[in-house]
Amino acid sequence: MKKIIILLTICLCFSQELKVEGNLTVTGAVINDSLVQVIDSLKVEVDSLKILHIEQQSLIEQLQAQIILLGQQLGLADCNSDFGGDAVLDECGVCDNDTSNDCLQDCAGVWGGNAFINECGVCDGGNAFCITDYDGNSYETIIIGEQEWMAENLKTTHYNNGDVIPNITNNEDWVNLTTGAYGDYDNNPSNSETYGRLYNWYTVDDSRGVCPVDWHVPSDEEYKTLEMYLGMSQSEADGTGWRGTNEGSKLAGNASLWSNGSLESNAEFGTSGFAGVPSGYRDNANGGSYYDIGLYGYFWSSTEGNSTSAWRRYLTYSNAGVYRINYGKRYGFSIRCVR
Repeated sequence: MKKIIILLTICLCFSQELKVEGNLTVTGAVINDSLVQVIDSLKVEVDSLKILHIEQQSLIEQLQAQIILLGQQLGLADCNSDFGGDAVLDECGVCDNDTSNDCLQDCAGVWGGNAFINECGVCDGGNAFCITDYDGNSYETIIIGEQEWMAENLKTTHYNNGDVIPNITNNEDWVNLTTGAYGDYDNNPSNSETYGRLYNWYTVDDSRGVCPVDWHVPSDEEYKTLEMYLGMSQSEADGTGWRGTNEGSKLAGNASLWSNGSLESNAEFGTSGFAGVPSGYRDNANGGSYYDIGLYGYFWSSTEGNSTSAWRRYLTYSNAGVYRINYGKRYGFSIRCVR
């Protein structure tokens, strides 16, 4: 403080040019060098005081934080750091004393999550939905690109108007059919609970409709749209035989049902949500027998190839691609529906 008073006094005395009678003239500029040194010295002291103040303030804040933390640990301060307060921190990190807005746990065990139990009894995050066929069978569905697909094979035994789809267990009767029918693999209905039923193409083409209301058997073009969304080029999708790279693995699902091979071992296995399973098929050329469960999954399209054949897709355990070919309408394959 003494230095500041001296400085002010000097500034007042030498704010004008100073002169001394005689041969020596002393100006304010001579004094100014000394003033600069004094000012610089004062600045250092002021900066030191500021640093000390900041350090003291930081120490005070640290002590306050420690006191609040100790108070919270002892139950004396709430989550808002108010001593004697009653605010509570919920599972989603919200601190208040209003229990009506407390964070909830969803069906997947996530606090504040949006998963729910859908009509199929499955806990999901809102990407999967559920539909029901005429028989009351429930199916999960999945949105892939701009399409919504059933994520399970069809199981219905009725057309949408309530008419029964004949269940043909006799092999000779099966091979001669030119009307709609279905079979359970090995004529065992329990297989259909896991793999869905196997239908001939005449069921697909029946005007009474085999898919749930507002759904239909996909056309060949709709399958191409799905395949291209998953990575195929247009030229690949238009081809026949094995096409693509790993689109078959993406379309497959339920690894425990598939025999070990290139399909299941691919890193993209099951990623689309389509969840194709190896449901096998029912033959026409060899007496109506059942083949390939656990190895192949075959899917009808609604598009005819000619008067005796229609386009189909199939997946196999030993290839990560998708096979496209025309095949006889009397064979029994799985059906997926699309909205």
